[in-house]
Amino acid sequence: MKIKTALIALFLFALPRAAFPVEKAEGKPCGSCAAKLAGSISLLEKAGVKAPETPPAPAAAAAGWEELGDGAWFSGAPAPGGTLFIGYAGYGADGAGARNWVSAVAAAKGWGIMVAVAGPDKLYYEDNEKLEANKRILNELIPRLAPGRIIIAAHSSGSFVSKEFMALLEKLGRKDLLHKISYYDLDGGPCGPCRKYADDPGNSGFSFSCVSASQPGGPAAPNIGSMKGCGKYYIGLEAEGAGCAGPWCLHGWLINLGASKLDAVRPKTREYYLSPSLSPCVSYFKEN
Repeated sequence: MKIKTALIALFLFALPRAAFPVEKAEGKPCGSCAAKLAGSISLLEKAGVKAPETPPAPAAAAAGWEELGDGAWFSGAPAPGGTLFIGYAGYGADGAGARNWVSAVAAAKGWGIMVAVAGPDKLYYEDNEKLEANKRILNELIPRLAPGRIIIAAHSSGSFVSKEFMALLEKLGRKDLLHKISYYDLDGGPCGPCRKYADDPGNSGFSFSCVSASQPGGPAAPNIGSMKGCGKYYIGLEAEGAGCAGPWCLHGWLINLGASKLDAVRPKTREYYLSPSLSPCVSYFKEN
């Protein structure tokens, strides 16, 4: 028994204080920690002692956000007649990044109620994983909030998720909401239902825009061709001073004006959404 007690003490002493701590001299992950931990566990197993398991860290709560399920969150309080902003993030953007972007846009525009939807798990959204969240936004959240205006911005592959929401308006008999909606497709896949609604003069108040960007004397965002295909519904932004050297940088610039500071050629989606100093592009909005 004394041997087992000593081995447990040895194991606990060998455990790193944090998972793979940083070595002070070089600022690199501690390369020997994993080997030490494995060796300690091996000693315990040979002695017939089961190593204590480290409980998983609890998921960080999204302060001020109510989870809607399927990677969607809501923030704010019912504000009849107010503006609801719904932001659909692109493929590669996680929930924290989506909330960061949506919060920044809402703050810049003075909108107090908002919904953030994480990017789809599949590039072309073949799995419809956020269908239930879209239904909840439409059937539960919007009636609860009673907004006077609904602003939707969908970036990249997030446009496929937002297109599902727009199609649900007809499927679930809520086309009455169209007069409240302004929809912005940010360098993504054109929204067929949106164009159909916009072409119908009976949907007074509905606004549909396809948005992309080009840098004077430099590159253009990768999906600018399909966005220009929206014809009279196209909004082209001149990204003067964006500092981009590649099309995907401009793709990110539509979310974060500082995308080129992360990578002038192809910044990582997760990083430009998550940037703590995110400066959102809002010049395409027609609303004051």
